[in-house]
Amino acid sequence: MTQAAGLQERWKAPVRLRGRNTPAFLLGITAVAALALRVLNLGKQSLWIDEIFSVIAARMDASVLVRHLDMDVHPPFYFLLLKGWMALGLPQSEGGLRLLSAVLGTAVCLLAYAFGRQLFNRRAGLAAAVILAFSAYHVRYSQELRSYELVTLLALASFYFFERLNRAPDWKNGLGYAAASFLLLYTHTFGVLVLLAQNAFYFLSLGFARRWTRQPALVWLALQGLLLICYLPWLTTMLSQAGGMHNDGWVERPSVTALAAVLKYYAGSLPLLLLAAAVMAAVLFSSFRRGAPEAGFRVSFTRSAVMMLLWLMTGLLVPFVVSVLWSPVFVARLMIAASLPFYFLAAAAFSSLRSKAGRAFIAAAFLFLACAALASYYHTEKKEEWREAAAFVDGRAASNDLLLFHSDFTRLGYSYYTARPDLVLEGFPAPQGGEPSAEDHEIRDVLAGKARIWEIISHERSPLRDSDLRGLDAAVSGRPSLWLLESYSKDPEQRILRRLRKTYRETLHQSFRGIEVYRFEAAGRGEAPA
Repeated sequence: MTQAAGLQERWKAPVRLRGRNTPAFLLGITAVAALALRVLNLGKQSLWIDEIFSVIAARMDASVLVRHLDMDVHPPFYFLLLKGWMALGLPQSEGGLRLLSAVLGTAVCLLAYAFGRQLFNRRAGLAAAVILAFSAYHVRYSQELRSYELVTLLALASFYFFERLNRAPDWKNGLGYAAASFLLLYTHTFGVLVLLAQNAFYFLSLGFARRWTRQPALVWLALQGLLLICYLPWLTTMLSQAGGMHNDGWVERPSVTALAAVLKYYAGSLPLLLLAAAVMAAVLFSSFRRGAPEAGFRVSFTRSAVMMLLWLMTGLLVPFVVSVLWSPVFVARLMIAASLPFYFLAAAAFSSLRSKAGRAFIAAAFLFLACAALASYYHTEKKEEWREAAAFVDGRAASNDLLLFHSDFTRLGYSYYTARPDLVLEGFPAPQGGEPSAEDHEIRDVLAGKARIWEIISHERSPLRDSDLRGLDAAVSGRPSLWLLESYSKDPEQRILRRLRKTYRETLHQSFRGIEVYRFEAAGRGEAPA
């Protein structure tokens, strides 16, 4: 065969992805896909209230930020990281700000490969990375200017070094574990659940399966003690906040079906959940049949599966019990770290399938269903349109108009996007309990002489009181016109609207995503709608 003919035959031969570099190549493709899915439409939608809070917190001085968060439920590390991200000089647009979460979400996929390979095998690690890359649940929170993907990354890093400590205890792995766990605790309160799961596995290993860990008990206890000491400054704040927790209505007490619903959120859709359950059931069934994997292989998988099951159960059942017995905290996005063991269990089941054709079929079915879930997410996920609402009001409000917010903290949404410093932004109504505050009296004073009132109602968490309505009457008495912006209202009977319609004529109604805008004019003025 001539050299030309040999080259021609080689060109026609099918490309086979084999060799040592194949996993790296596939992981690279997965990482590119993960980043692409996370930056798609990243800046298309307006920031919503929680995201705007993140930006405002990150713009504070570090000392002011930490002091301010004493009144909030979120530890400071994410906001400090976002502060550093904003200092890089990237565009301060919605896309530029959310890009941090997209990068963190992509990093989760890469670390998932390393952890899955360490915990199970290389195929399981790659499968876990692919599952995370195409997860509609994680793509969603990788496009959110909040701490969720940072929590996921740090929880995974903590477990990665935890497993390395179990296999090869040394100071490097101990330092990595301590650093990841420390940052996790200072990112989100639910990081405590990750450490709780690790301790459950460790002490289970000491009691029933000593060969599962090589970590000396005294060293492990010293690590946990060090983390507790480092966490004490925030722990006191967290406990004081917990003492004042109450059910403010935005989270309902969960039923047993809520556990299945969270698993469906993790999977991305019901068909994906059923696919994962079918694969895991098939592998479990085959392990009891003749020809199951060798004993050593089976023990290794059992150990790793127990670790992931403990993590999954701790991450779901502890918030569930707290929500039933105390205050509702069972929210899927808060429990995002618990999605990781679910994915690793599914990836391990997939990797243990012996049939190449079966693995190919499952992979194809997963990609098809995952893309369908992603398409649904991109089509249906809609955030509050504060950017558009602010532009609408800015273009129509007169100078020195009053914008009355109900409840108070939703001023963040408007004030972030407004280009009108001549407008007055105040909160309404007065907090429940006690006499009106000095701020409430200031609101009454500011009302004098206003030609228009804009009222923004969003995220109101306490029922509207009769005294609030009387205050509204006093506020708008004699005003020729006013505006009402309503969103997330705890006024299902529309008492505010009905109250205003008794005195004013509605001349404009404009809908934005999550916000309804009304303009009212005094009867007899005859001003046409804008």
